[in-house]
Amino acid sequence: RDRVSTQSTGSLRFSSVMSDSTKPVIAYWHIRGLGAPCRMLLTFLGVDFENKTYTQQGPPDYSRHEWNDVKPTMDLAFPNLPYYIDGSVKITQFRAILTYIGRKYGADKLNLGATIEEQAEIDMLLNVCGDFSSNITRICYNPDFDNLIGEYRATTLPNWARLFGKYLDGKTYLTGDKPCVADFSLWELLDQSKKMVGDEEFAKLGAVVEYHKRFAPLIADYLATDMAKYGCNNTVAKFR
Repeated sequence: RDRVSTQSTGSLRFSSVMSDSTKPVIAYWHIRGLGAPCRMLLTFLGVDFENKTYTQQGPPDYSRHEWNDVKPTMDLAFPNLPYYIDGSVKITQFRAILTYIGRKYGADKLNLGATIEEQAEIDMLLNVCGDFSSNITRICYNPDFDNLIGEYRATTLPNWARLFGKYLDGKTYLTGDKPCVADFSLWELLDQSKKMVGDEEFAKLGAVVEYHKRFAPLIADYLATDMAKYGCNNTVAKFR
């Protein structure tokens, strides 16, 4: 593909040559992980997009060559998964991608934050969800998962449920009557947690259980796709 005068700003790259595809592309591993909230949000907003996935191989070497072979050739300032290409805009970093999608397509359906204070709240919630996600990833990819899941079930997950339950008090979604981009991240983390601890334990978690049920109809179109049926984690994980 020909390139003309590419200019970089942070993780954004702007080129005077448009992408070969007229559809935006979201790319990630062939799992849910960090890709799921992006795919979920795009589907919720009615965006016609290309879902590109890369596959990690199985044992014995769990090769990531499908991504690693092309990574150095990608026209991305900071090559990583997920990445998002929308014409001349090419970005990496999960939270930046969610925010961009929301701002571009979500004016009618999302709370994007009408003031800098409200925008800061949404940014905070996205980063808090990042901490929650790290707790999940840390044990799912740990060889000692079978022992660590007990603490997650008894302590870590109930603590997150308490914090988010308190934050949700009196609200339909995290910031009010409209979902924000962080809701798509939180729902995915709760859904993965439900699979990890089982329905019976998850049902004990109070307000977030009702939130999880309440949010599901919003993403019914996404839940009907094959994307929603991917495994949660890559082949090397102890919980997939």
